[in-house]
Amino acid sequence: MGRIIGLFVFFLFIAGFEVYIFDGMKGIFNHSSLFLWFYWGSIIIFLFGFLKALTQFSTLNRGFWGNFIIGLALSLFVSKLFFGIGMFLQDSIRLIIGLGTSVFNIFKSDISNIFILPPRNTIANYIALSLGAIPFFSMLYGITRGKYQYTVNRVKLKIENLPEAFIGFTIAQISDIHSGTFDSIHQVEKGITMLNDQKADLVVFTGDLINFHKDEIDPYIESFSKISAPYGKYSILGNHDYYGIQNVLRAEQHNYFNEFSKKHDQIGFKLLRNEHLKIHKNEKSINLIGVENWGIGGFPKTGDLDKALIGIQKENVNILLSHDPSHWDHVVLPHEQKIDLTLSGHTHGMQFGINLSWLKWSPIQYRYKKWMGLYKTNDQYLYVNRGFGFLGFPGRVFMWPEITVFELQKA
Repeated sequence: MGRIIGLFVFFLFIAGFEVYIFDGMKGIFNHSSLFLWFYWGSIIIFLFGFLKALTQFSTLNRGFWGNFIIGLALSLFVSKLFFGIGMFLQDSIRLIIGLGTSVFNIFKSDISNIFILPPRNTIANYIALSLGAIPFFSMLYGITRGKYQYTVNRVKLKIENLPEAFIGFTIAQISDIHSGTFDSIHQVEKGITMLNDQKADLVVFTGDLINFHKDEIDPYIESFSKISAPYGKYSILGNHDYYGIQNVLRAEQHNYFNEFSKKHDQIGFKLLRNEHLKIHKNEKSINLIGVENWGIGGFPKTGDLDKALIGIQKENVNILLSHDPSHWDHVVLPHEQKIDLTLSGHTHGMQFGINLSWLKWSPIQYRYKKWMGLYKTNDQYLYVNRGFGFLGFPGRVFMWPEITVFELQKA
């Protein structure tokens, strides 16, 4: 009953919102038949996309057209929202002017013109329309091209006590594959080829292989198994990797996770679950530590750093794989054992924002203090990867999917 009431309120809001937007746009397009067809079409696309997202959000592999319809619906809604903000600002000014005029006329005892609302300004209308066009075309690019526009970020890290043998050692990181949202094996393999072209010594994957079900990765197992690295490939669990177990009977949950672990084996990654191992080179070694997910705000907290560190050689360089960057501030930094480098993902950079050398912004930064790129406290590093895949909004706008290559140097 609560869901039905919630949907009713939502559609009531949408109805009022659409009436307001239509009233603003009809003054620009003068009720042309083309405009009417476009506007009613946009409403149908939005409703269809919303219902599709509602009913197929956890569906295995929605495909290109499923993603496109959902993305187009969201793009239309956001563009109308920006247009509505522009119209609302103009209408607020009109209302202030109208009320001011009313007060003036009352003092003049001119009751015949007690309230006159000024007409909407044509230039202001087109400014509002431009405000709506910018996110629409940006998001349209994001759902058709941006979601597979893989980029490589190279980061040089100076680490104390780094063995001579590991100077120049390279680690490639990918994160947040979210295989259930992919809609093109060919495009995914472009990213995998780009990853292999980096010829990294070690490849790590920092969680969220799937969205909601272990079998989402099946169409892409062969593709991800092509990733190669001479010193191995290692992975951990992210918050979404646990969600499929919620629909499994308690007695079968152990088998579910065993089968899910086999998926990691099939793509050639060793899954680290609150454990560590040594990466050896020329009789020297560094520690690679992998914990299960630990995140604030209701996310699973099965990550156990203490357990993962049992038996570790403290004098070695320690590299930690931990999906959620909030783990760094709350657990890693206060820990008595120094972790030289923590590699995380989870935030996706919200798949939308500004990513320039001199300006970085995304709405996700109001949720996570550490949300993208490199952070350093004392001699400890955290890197937050933007992710390889996408979730929710089936696209990316200026927060392109990321492959990060770290080169270790001695401080």
